[in-house]
Amino acid sequence: MMLNSYQGQITGPFNSQVNLLNEIITELGLPQGNYIIVKLGIQADEETQFYLNNESEKIFRVGKTKIYEIEDVEITGLTFLVNGDKSFIIDYILKEV
Repeated sequence: MMLNSYQGQITGPFNSQVNLLNEIITELGLPQGNYIIVKLGIQADEETQFYLNNESEKIFRVGKTKIYEIEDVEITGLTFLVNGDKSFIIDYILKEV
């Protein structure tokens, strides 16, 4: 079990070009601090494009399964390149560092 960690889920709609990590922190009502996503799951339309850690030159795509998952990471930002509708689901584990 990780200390100072938060597990949750947010659903769309999401606006493009918005760092969703900030949205998650706000939704959880967390105090100012440094947080990272250590586990991430995205359910979205096939070919949905996004980038991590404010590195817009490294584009990721959701595949044919319409799911993208990654764990044991240190994600400091999650940004979609298109608006996400209400079917988009983001699962996460957030940790304070």
